[in-house]
Amino acid sequence: MRAVGDPTPGVRGLCFVNVTFTAAIVLDLSSFAAPQQTLNITLLQCVFIGLSIKGSGERVYVNVTSSLLDSGHLQFLGSFGAGSQILLAGSVILATSHHAVYFPTFSLGVKSTLLLLDNRIKASNYAVNFPDGLLIDGGGVVMKGNTLRVTDKSATANSAVYADAVGVKNGGYFDVENNTMSGAQGIYIYMGFAVSSAGLLRVADCTFVGSAYASYTSLLYVSSRKFNLESGGQLRVEDNNVSTASVFSVADAWSPLRLSGSGTTVVFARNRQADASKSFVGGNLSLRVVMTSPAQFLAGCNLQGDEEASYGNRFPKSLQFSCGTCKDEAACYMPGTESVDGGSCSCSCKDGRHGASCLPFEVPDIVVPPLAERAVDDNTSCVVGQTLTELTLEMWKTHHCYVGVTFSGERAVLTFYFSRMPLHLPINITFSGCTFLGGAALLFVGDNEAAESAGVLIRVSQTVMKSSVVAFSGSPPQRCDIAVTGVDAVQSSSVYLPEVGYSYASVVLLQEVLLTASSLLVSDVKARASVGFFADWSSVFPATDVVERQLAVRAVLQLRKIHVHGLHVSAECQ
Repeated sequence: MRAVGDPTPGVRGLCFVNVTFTAAIVLDLSSFAAPQQTLNITLLQCVFIGLSIKGSGERVYVNVTSSLLDSGHLQFLGSFGAGSQILLAGSVILATSHHAVYFPTFSLGVKSTLLLLDNRIKASNYAVNFPDGLLIDGGGVVMKGNTLRVTDKSATANSAVYADAVGVKNGGYFDVENNTMSGAQGIYIYMGFAVSSAGLLRVADCTFVGSAYASYTSLLYVSSRKFNLESGGQLRVEDNNVSTASVFSVADAWSPLRLSGSGTTVVFARNRQADASKSFVGGNLSLRVVMTSPAQFLAGCNLQGDEEASYGNRFPKSLQFSCGTCKDEAACYMPGTESVDGGSCSCSCKDGRHGASCLPFEVPDIVVPPLAERAVDDNTSCVVGQTLTELTLEMWKTHHCYVGVTFSGERAVLTFYFSRMPLHLPINITFSGCTFLGGAALLFVGDNEAAESAGVLIRVSQTVMKSSVVAFSGSPPQRCDIAVTGVDAVQSSSVYLPEVGYSYASVVLLQEVLLTASSLLVSDVKARASVGFFADWSSVFPATDVVERQLAVRAVLQLRKIHVHGLHVSAECQ
């Protein structure tokens, strides 16, 4: 299906089951002629290349379950009226843009809910993005059981979850729970947060792997001018596992963290850092906390390696506690707790409260059917003798073949995402007798770990490369047979690659690659640089006379952070 027409007057919903959309779809809810009615939008086991759902102020129930998007992004925008429910569950969103699940100009009505449950979400900069902030009034946002991955980890702002600002009030809740996240930041809040009137902001039971490239990397990062908790508002960061990152960071904290009112509580408890390479509290300024009794700030039983964490002067020392000490407010959400057993430090909940901590909400049990299946393109034909300045690759196919093709310009960077391929079938990718000019390049992008596959064959042969590169980033699938042979390369400028950044005068580039049960051959490569480009790189390869200028090629085969398991690598270059 390529488009969705306007609904018939009086119709109060749309339902799509096992539908493959071949163009980006926009569902504008203002097109429904059903005033004062609750709208129902259901998309089950569908395949998209871009989906936008625009609210119009009415109450709406949206259910996107077991669906697949591997191009474009999923977008919710506009106003979703009071009592609305939005559910994204059991889906795979592999975006080709900066963000995967995107909420521009998004407004969630009073006592509305947004649930992101058990999804796999990936983008280059933001897996989940609220660029205009998020206000929760009496309702809730829950992100639970998701894998949220950001592939470009170089900038501080790149994060699994980003919000310009967060406001939670009137018993509302923002719960980020039991997710696996990676990026420069786990949760990035830019302009600060305000939690009031028994609101709750909670980050719990998450696993986060930070970035080695960002100056500050943390599970919860606030680059803020304002953050306040009052009238029973709570911030709870508990039971998380963190690697290569701080647990909490504050930058540009011009104003202190202000706590006031009965029941207002901040808790940092039982978090675990894999090692002490990062401080528990990061950032470029000391965190100032201003409390008005009876508000509380509790920090305790946080581990760095096998030792209890040190907070330096970042947290109020009078409110720190050690492992083995049961602090009622740290163990339980006290507004929902009837009593606390001091021996086991367990909570007995009031009626209507949920979980071991007596939380004010319950995540519904969702029955998720199998993920959508899409037809595989097994066409074995080749593109022959064309000149291409821009192209979009279809990943869900078994054969990619180009013979005698000229790729020209920065828009002709061919990016192959292994995670979007039908790896249960043999994959063949062939480039023979092709020419890459002026920033056109080949990029192969893998995942964090080598996926199972039926075999991937990659052949790049008899190729002319002018200011170009063949690059591999991440982990290709297992049983990958890669050969780059017969290359004539002339480098006169750097090349920009998505997922990787700039390649400076390399012919073959491997960055953060894990190759498992695979082979890589680089053979018969001739590489040189133009005179102009040599001047830019004379500091890398100093030369004393014109004869040595070909040394300006930085590397024929450049390796960055390579791990080898059962791999054979050979290179024969001139």
